[in-house]
Amino acid sequence: MMVFVSMNIGRLLALVLPLQVERGLASVILMALGGWAIYNVYKPKGDGSDSSMECDGTGEANRFSGAVQVLKRPELGDLDRSGTISQKEALLIGIALSMDSFGAGISSSLLHFPPLSFSLLVGVFTLMFIRVGLSLGYMVSKTGIMKKATMLPGVVLIVLGLIKLFR
Repeated sequence: MMVFVSMNIGRLLALVLPLQVERGLASVILMALGGWAIYNVYKPKGDGSDSSMECDGTGEANRFSGAVQVLKRPELGDLDRSGTISQKEALLIGIALSMDSFGAGISSSLLHFPPLSFSLLVGVFTLMFIRVGLSLGYMVSKTGIMKKATMLPGVVLIVLGLIKLFR
Protein backbone atom coordinates (compact mmCIF):
# COMPACT_ATOMS: atom_id res chain seq x y z
CA MET A 1 0.00 0.00 0.00
CA MET A 2 2.74 2.47 0.99
CA VAL A 3 4.61 1.72 -2.24
CA PHE A 4 1.49 2.54 -4.28
CA VAL A 5 0.88 5.80 -2.37
CA SER A 6 4.49 6.92 -2.65
CA MET A 7 4.62 6.02 -6.34
CA ASN A 8 1.65 8.29 -6.99
CA ILE A 9 3.42 11.07 -5.09
CA GLY A 10 6.45 10.38 -7.26
CA ARG A 11 4.29 10.66 -10.38
CA LEU A 12 3.19 14.12 -9.23
CA LEU A 13 6.83 15.09 -8.68
CA ALA A 14 7.64 13.85 -12.17
CA LEU A 15 5.14 16.33 -13.61
CA VAL A 16 7.12 19.30 -12.28
CA LEU A 17 10.70 18.01 -12.52
CA PRO A 18 12.75 17.87 -15.72
CA LEU A 19 13.60 14.33 -16.90
CA GLN A 20 17.30 14.57 -15.99
CA VAL A 21 16.50 15.87 -12.50
CA GLU A 22 13.96 13.15 -11.79
CA ARG A 23 16.30 10.40 -13.04
CA GLY A 24 19.15 11.81 -10.94
CA LEU A 25 16.90 12.17 -7.89
CA ALA A 26 15.63 8.61 -8.24
CA SER A 27 19.18 7.30 -8.57
CA VAL A 28 20.36 9.27 -5.55
CA ILE A 29 17.43 7.97 -3.46
CA LEU A 30 18.25 4.37 -4.41
CA MET A 31 21.94 4.84 -3.65
CA ALA A 32 21.15 6.59 -0.34
CA LEU A 33 18.88 3.73 0.71
CA GLY A 34 21.65 1.29 -0.19
CA GLY A 35 24.26 3.30 1.67
CA TRP A 36 22.01 3.51 4.71
CA ALA A 37 21.49 -0.26 4.64
CA ILE A 38 25.25 -0.88 4.49
CA TYR A 39 25.91 1.70 7.22
CA ASN A 40 23.43 -0.04 9.51
CA VAL A 41 25.28 -3.33 9.03
CA TYR A 42 28.68 -1.95 9.99
CA LYS A 43 27.93 0.90 12.40
CA PRO A 44 29.03 0.40 15.99
CA LYS A 45 26.28 -0.82 18.27
CA GLY A 46 26.52 2.53 20.04
CA ASP A 47 26.68 3.77 23.55
CA GLY A 48 23.06 2.89 24.30
CA SER A 49 21.88 6.47 23.90
CA ASP A 50 19.19 5.42 21.43
CA SER A 51 18.36 2.10 23.03
CA SER A 52 15.02 3.25 24.34
CA MET A 53 12.19 4.85 22.47
CA GLU A 54 10.24 7.94 23.42
CA CYS A 55 7.20 7.15 25.49
CA ASP A 56 4.00 9.03 26.03
CA GLY A 57 2.37 9.30 29.44
CA THR A 58 0.99 5.74 29.28
CA GLY A 59 4.39 4.15 28.73
CA GLU A 60 3.62 3.28 25.12
CA ALA A 61 6.23 4.20 22.54
CA ASN A 62 5.28 7.09 20.30
CA ARG A 63 4.50 5.24 17.07
CA PHE A 64 6.25 7.63 14.69
CA SER A 65 9.47 8.09 16.65
CA GLY A 66 9.34 4.41 17.55
CA ALA A 67 9.14 3.47 13.88
CA VAL A 68 12.16 5.65 13.12
CA GLN A 69 14.09 3.95 15.92
CA VAL A 70 13.09 0.51 14.59
CA LEU A 71 14.43 1.50 11.17
CA LYS A 72 17.73 2.38 12.85
CA ARG A 73 17.83 -0.67 15.12
CA PRO A 74 15.33 -3.44 14.26
CA GLU A 75 15.79 -5.21 17.61
CA LEU A 76 13.99 -2.26 19.24
CA GLY A 77 10.75 -3.55 17.70
CA ASP A 78 10.47 -5.91 20.68
CA LEU A 79 9.27 -3.19 23.06
CA ASP A 80 8.87 -5.37 26.13
CA ARG A 81 12.04 -7.39 25.40
CA SER A 82 10.05 -10.61 25.68
CA GLY A 83 11.61 -12.29 22.66
CA THR A 84 8.22 -12.50 20.93
CA ILE A 85 6.39 -9.91 18.85
CA SER A 86 3.00 -8.73 20.14
CA GLN A 87 0.31 -7.12 17.99
CA LYS A 88 1.43 -3.61 19.01
CA GLU A 89 5.04 -4.47 18.23
CA ALA A 90 4.03 -5.93 14.86
CA LEU A 91 2.20 -2.66 14.10
CA LEU A 92 5.32 -0.66 14.97
CA ILE A 93 7.50 -2.84 12.75
CA GLY A 94 4.93 -2.55 9.95
CA ILE A 95 4.99 1.25 10.19
CA ALA A 96 8.79 1.23 10.04
CA LEU A 97 8.78 -0.99 6.95
CA SER A 98 6.14 1.21 5.31
CA MET A 99 8.33 4.27 5.86
CA ASP A 100 11.21 2.42 4.24
CA SER A 101 8.99 1.46 1.29
CA PHE A 102 7.91 5.08 0.90
CA GLY A 103 11.35 6.21 -0.30
CA ALA A 104 11.67 3.23 -2.61
CA GLY A 105 8.22 3.92 -4.07
CA ILE A 106 9.00 7.55 -4.89
CA SER A 107 12.29 6.52 -6.45
CA SER A 108 10.61 3.78 -8.52
CA SER A 109 7.93 6.17 -9.73
CA LEU A 110 10.53 8.71 -10.83
CA LEU A 111 12.08 5.89 -12.86
CA HIS A 112 8.66 5.50 -14.57
CA PHE A 113 7.62 2.11 -13.25
CA PRO A 114 3.80 1.69 -13.42
CA PRO A 115 2.41 2.13 -9.86
CA LEU A 116 -0.29 -0.55 -9.75
CA SER A 117 1.62 -3.43 -11.32
CA PHE A 118 4.82 -2.48 -9.50
CA SER A 119 3.01 -2.35 -6.14
CA LEU A 120 1.43 -5.75 -6.74
CA LEU A 121 4.80 -7.21 -7.70
CA VAL A 122 6.38 -5.73 -4.58
CA GLY A 123 3.68 -7.39 -2.47
CA VAL A 124 4.05 -10.79 -4.13
CA PHE A 125 7.84 -10.74 -4.01
CA THR A 126 7.81 -9.53 -0.41
CA LEU A 127 5.74 -12.51 0.68
CA MET A 128 7.86 -14.89 -1.37
CA PHE A 129 11.19 -13.52 -0.14
CA ILE A 130 10.08 -13.44 3.49
CA ARG A 131 9.49 -17.18 3.32
CA VAL A 132 12.70 -17.90 1.42
CA GLY A 133 14.64 -15.49 3.65
CA LEU A 134 13.44 -17.15 6.83
CA SER A 135 14.49 -20.56 5.56
CA LEU A 136 17.85 -19.42 4.22
CA GLY A 137 18.48 -17.21 7.24
CA TYR A 138 18.00 -20.15 9.55
CA MET A 139 20.48 -22.25 7.55
CA VAL A 140 23.04 -19.47 7.02
CA SER A 141 22.90 -18.28 10.65
CA LYS A 142 24.78 -21.41 11.59
CA THR A 143 27.75 -20.31 9.42
CA GLY A 144 30.10 -17.35 9.67
CA ILE A 145 29.03 -15.64 6.42
CA MET A 146 25.86 -14.06 7.80
CA LYS A 147 27.48 -10.67 8.56
CA LYS A 148 28.77 -10.33 4.98
CA ALA A 149 25.44 -11.37 3.45
CA THR A 150 23.58 -8.65 5.34
CA MET A 151 25.17 -5.91 3.24
CA LEU A 152 24.08 -7.49 -0.06
CA PRO A 153 20.71 -5.63 -0.29
CA GLY A 154 22.49 -2.31 0.18
CA VAL A 155 25.02 -3.13 -2.53
CA VAL A 156 22.21 -4.12 -4.92
CA LEU A 157 20.41 -0.79 -4.32
CA ILE A 158 23.60 1.19 -4.94
CA VAL A 159 24.32 -0.73 -8.16
CA LEU A 160 20.73 -0.20 -9.38
CA GLY A 161 21.05 3.52 -8.61
CA LEU A 162 24.33 3.75 -10.53
CA ILE A 163 22.87 1.87 -13.51
CA LYS A 164 19.86 4.20 -13.64
CA LEU A 165 22.08 7.27 -13.20
CA PHE A 166 24.34 6.43 -16.14
CA ARG A 167 21.75 4.81 -18.42
